[in-house]
Amino acid sequence: MPPMRTALVTGATSGIGRAAAVSLARDGFKVLVHGRDARRGAAVVKEIESAGGGAEFHAADLADIRAIGELASAAEDVDVLVNNAGFSWFGPTAELDSDQYDELFDANVRSAYYLTAAIAPKMAEHGRGTIINLGSMAGQIGLAGASAYGATKAALASLTRSWAAEYSPRGVRVNTIAPGPVYTGGCSRDSLTALGKTTLLSRIAEAEETGDVIAFLASPAAGYITGAVIPFDGGRTAIWPAPGPHKTHLTTQRSRHMKQPVVLITGSLTGIGRAAAVAFAKKGAKLVVNGRRDEAGAALVEELRTYGAQAEFVNADVRKDEDVRAMVDQTVARFGRLDVAVNNAGTEGQVGPIVDQTAETFAATFDTNVLGVVLSMKHEVRVMQEQGSGSIINISSTYGHEGAAGASVYVGSKHAVEGITKSVALEVAKAGIRVNGVAPGPTDTGMLTRFTGTSENKAALVTQVPLDRLGLSEELADAIVFIASDEASYITGHILNVDGGHSAN
Repeated sequence: MPPMRTALVTGATSGIGRAAAVSLARDGFKVLVHGRDARRGAAVVKEIESAGGGAEFHAADLADIRAIGELASAAEDVDVLVNNAGFSWFGPTAELDSDQYDELFDANVRSAYYLTAAIAPKMAEHGRGTIINLGSMAGQIGLAGASAYGATKAALASLTRSWAAEYSPRGVRVNTIAPGPVYTGGCSRDSLTALGKTTLLSRIAEAEETGDVIAFLASPAAGYITGAVIPFDGGRTAIWPAPGPHKTHLTTQRSRHMKQPVVLITGSLTGIGRAAAVAFAKKGAKLVVNGRRDEAGAALVEELRTYGAQAEFVNADVRKDEDVRAMVDQTVARFGRLDVAVNNAGTEGQVGPIVDQTAETFAATFDTNVLGVVLSMKHEVRVMQEQGSGSIINISSTYGHEGAAGASVYVGSKHAVEGITKSVALEVAKAGIRVNGVAPGPTDTGMLTRFTGTSENKAALVTQVPLDRLGLSEELADAIVFIASDEASYITGHILNVDGGHSAN
C-alpha cells in the first residue's frame, strides 16, 4: 500500500482553511492543521478524525521567521502546501499606519514566501508536489478601501506565476484560488450578503465550496494546471465597472446537484472531446455525442455504454443553425433536459503566414470555431433558460489570450471564443446558467500534430511549458468535468488554463 499523502494547511482552524483541511482529509490526505489556537486546532483534528481521516495540529506564529522554519521542519516532506494563513484590512488608505501595513504584508505575503522557500525545494527533489495559495478577488480588481489588502493578494498571484516557472519544470505545480465573497464566520452573514449581490450569481459562497476547489487543485485531475489564478467569485471579476445587485433565482447551485447530468459534447469523436465523453460517462452522466462520421459516432456510443452510461450520437454540423437546433432538441427529447454543454468542435484551419490567408481560409476557421460556438450556445441557452439552470463550457486555447506567428486566423478565432464566453456569462447568469472556458495548452492530439507539422516543431512547443511535457486529453477532460460540476458552482465567466504553466511562463 502506498504511503498516505500529507497536506499542510496554514490558518486551518477556521473558515476556508478549515474547509480545505476537511476536504483534503476526505480525499485521503493526512492533514497537518496549522494555527495559533490549540483549542480550535484540536476541534478541527477531532472533526477530521471523526470522519475517518488523519490529522495533527501544529502551532506556529507565522509572523516569526524562526517559527516558519520550525513548522517546515516539523512538517518534513509534504505533498501539498496550502498557504491560507492571513487576514484582511479594509478602510481608507490614509488610515493604515506603517505597523498595520507591515503586519498585513508579513501575514499575507512574507509567511507564504518563506514557507514556500522552505518546502518547495524538497518537493522538487522528489519530483512532485502541489502548492496552492489563497488570493482574493481584491488582488484582481480595484476595490475602494482594499488597497493594501489587494496588493498583498496581487503579490501572491505574481508569486504563483513565478514559482510555477521556477519549480514546475521539476514537477511542482503552483496555483492560486482567488475567492470572492465567502462566508467564513468572521463577519455577519447579512453584511457579506450585500457584497454577494454584486456577483453574477448574486450570492455568497460557503467556505466548504472553496475547500472543494482546493481539493481539486491538489488532485491528479489538475495535473496539467500550474501557474493559474482561478477566480472563485461568482463571476464578480468578469464584471467591470462594479455592478449593482443582480436579480437571479440562483441562490445555490449545489442544492441542484444531479447524479446523472445530461451532457452534450460537440466534436466528440476524437481528442479532447472524446476524452471528455469518456470522463463524463465514468461519472454516470447521460450523454449525447456529436460529429459528422456516423460509423465513428456509433463506435463511441458503444464504448460509452460499456461504462454503464446512457449515450446517443447525433450527426450535426455546428456551422448550420438548423443542425444545431435539431441536435439540442433531440437531446432534450431523449433525456428530458440539458444540464451541461461542452462546445468542443473546432479546427486548426490553414496554418501559415497572413499573406497566404484568403477569405475562404478565414471563413473555414471562423465558421467552425466561432460561428459553431455561437450557434451552439444560442440553442443550449434557449433550453437552459427554460429549465432555470445549466453549465456551458467552451473549449478555447492558450492562443485565445496570446499570439502565435503563422497562426493568426486560428489565434483570432480563439480570442473570439474567449470574448464570447465572458460576454454570454454576463448575459445568462440571471437565468442560473454558468458559462466558462477551458484553454488547453500543448496537448497530445491529432490536431496538435497537424498544427505543428513536424516532430521538431512539437518538441519546440514543449520547451515553452514549465511542466516540460505535453498535456494529455484525459487531463483536459478532468478539468472540463470539474468546471461543469457543483464543485465549481461559484465560478462563471472564467477561462481555466490547463496548459502546464504555459500562460504563466
